[in-house]
Amino acid sequence: GIRVAVVRETIIVDEDRQTLIDLSWIPSFIIFLSIIVIVTVFPYYNSTVILLYCIGAFLESLSEPFYNSFQNALEVTARIRSETIGLLIKSIVTIVAVAYIRLEVEGFGYAQVSYGAVYFLTMLSYTSVSKITTENGSPILITSFRPDFQRLLTCLVQSVKYR
Repeated sequence: GIRVAVVRETIIVDEDRQTLIDLSWIPSFIIFLSIIVIVTVFPYYNSTVILLYCIGAFLESLSEPFYNSFQNALEVTARIRSETIGLLIKSIVTIVAVAYIRLEVEGFGYAQVSYGAVYFLTMLSYTSVSKITTENGSPILITSFRPDFQRLLTCLVQSVKYR
């Protein structure tokens, strides 16, 4: 529902962007509560596999504010890179864990965690790097966020900071 609404809306004002980000945290909160319920209600199942899938889903849901903001700005580069790198790593982890280490179903759980972590970190690290020099001429790498992404991070920090 939130993703469909994001595509329809044109967000120009920072307050509207903040509302979008606040709404985008809802899936993470729901998944976190679901993890607590699943782990406490179903302790007799293979808890390692269930916990791995829950952690993977939670990590992936942490990137929801980024996804929605990029979707609204029609900025698909970060999404495509995140999904591509995430799927590549998930495939490698699946092959290694299932075929070589023989972890069976647990291997798929580790693959899901790797996808969630890589997907979130790739979304988070959507930056540009510029090189400057100090007074004595030694190079310093400065990471600077793209303007849209910097606004998004500012709103995310404010959302977490003031809640």
